Amino acid sequence: MTDCRLCRAEALDQDPKGLAKRIAFPTPVFEGHQVVMTTAHHDRAEDVSPEEWQAVGTLIGAMNARLRQEPGFERCYLLAIGDADPHQLHMHVVPRFEGDPPLGPHIFGAEGWVAGRS
Repeated sequence: MTDCRLCRAEALDQDPKGLAKRIAFPTPVFEGHQVVMTTAHHDRAEDVSPEEWQAVGTLIGAMNARLRQEPGFERCYLLAIGDADPHQLHMHVVPRFEGDPPLGPHIFGAEGWVAGRS
């Protein structure tokens, strides 16, 4: 799909079969915020083949291994939200370092996602 900004983004890394790529997220939330996605445009998780999921997982694992070498690295958050344009299924990979605020309470806390549920 040529009108998708994520599909058009230059790959920082790609799996050997070319099924998935890693890109810098255009509007990062934290330093190091990147996206891993299939190279084929998919709107929904159920449209992704098992081989494509494996390629996505391999790139996420490689990114996590690199980040573990960084001083102060604590963990990677993995998020697939998919309710904003572009409708290209992608995994946000957001590293958390010492001193960064936890992301879970923001998403699931009283001010986050659960606030809209009653």
